[in-house]
Amino acid sequence: MSRNSASSMFGGAGGQGARASVSSLQNLRNALRPESQPQAPSSGLSGPTPADDKKTMENLNNRLSGYLNRGRKLEKSSHDLEEQIREILEKRGQTADRDWDEIEKPLADLRKEVREKTMENARVLLQIDNLGRSSLWKRF
Repeated sequence: MSRNSASSMFGGAGGQGARASVSSLQNLRNALRPESQPQAPSSGLSGPTPADDKKTMENLNNRLSGYLNRGRKLEKSSHDLEEQIREILEKRGQTADRDWDEIEKPLADLRKEVREKTMENARVLLQIDNLGRSSLWKRF
């Protein structure tokens, strides 16, 4: 096994389900290489050439640059959205400036009235049910 590789093995009871894997630096390079580039044949020589390392690093640098650019765009977009939210809140006025008691008092009165009507309705339904049962028993 070359000095740029690693191996592992694990298995189940009685040797069933045993697995072995070998990974090497060359396999990592091949995985990172874009699919359009041909894979270097494994000739059994002492590893990749410096040109492969350079291409791999260029690929990684290009990917990193893309991620950083995307991050900058997202930060700018976030900043723009924060500005829009701030402008909308300034136009509407701050919620702390509003007097919510004016809105809550009529709502509380309406909630109380709904509860009272619901209870009254339940009492009427119970009376109807009781009358129906008592008249049914008197008949038979």
